[in-house]
Amino acid sequence: MSWLIQSDKGVIIQTHIVPGSASDVIAGIHGDALKIKIKAPPEAGRANKALIKFIAQKTGVVRSNIELISGTTSRQKKLLISNISEEQVRASIRF
Repeated sequence: MSWLIQSDKGVIIQTHIVPGSASDVIAGIHGDALKIKIKAPPEAGRANKALIKFIAQKTGVVRSNIELISGTTSRQKKLLISNISEEQVRASIRF
């Protein structure tokens, strides 16, 4: 299985988040997920907001087109990105 899945609503990215890191960076693959290090702490949804902002910057999609669909309180998260193709996501996310 891949970290990137095409769905009828858009593209789903499976992620493994490491909050409280030194910088926001894509660190590679962790199992079937994209490993992303986020500076924000895992408190009051700050890491989730920082993750959405980071993915928006990487893909060029507005934040309102990115939805956290699972993993609100987990390191394993799934994001749904609308108005972008799987090819565009692969081209914009490099590690």
